[in-house]
Amino acid sequence: MRKSFFLLLCCSALSLGPVDRAVAEIVDQIVAIVNDDTITYSEMRKVLSPIYNQYQKVYQGEELLGKMIKAKNEVLNQLIENKLLAQEAKIREVELNPKEIDEHIDKIKSRFTSVDEFERVMAAEGLGLDQLRKSVEEQYMIRLLVQ
Repeated sequence: MRKSFFLLLCCSALSLGPVDRAVAEIVDQIVAIVNDDTITYSEMRKVLSPIYNQYQKVYQGEELLGKMIKAKNEVLNQLIENKLLAQEAKIREVELNPKEIDEHIDKIKSRFTSVDEFERVMAAEGLGLDQLRKSVEEQYMIRLLVQ
């Protein structure tokens, strides 16, 4: 019985092909669930990265660690609050003005010297135009809700 299990295990391993295919890679992980929405590690990292870079230039040791932990907690709380506000805006059916959304996206694009540069930065950030639009829409809905 033991030999047949070992043989079955070896055959299964060979059928998987190269070892690198068999190794799972964690692409992202969920750090918070807000009702039906999730907040991922990559979302937090995008916000925290420039903060951490700045802190590393100013602080060291325990003080740096304390500042980084505090920033992580504050960013997570802000992301949760934004999700809650966006959800509330959807519940209240806050109406979006597509023209204003387009104007805001055009304003973001105008900050770059060319469309090519804009697309390169978007790709480097791992963002597509649809994700940018969704983000702008959420910010717009939150602003309308809070007013």
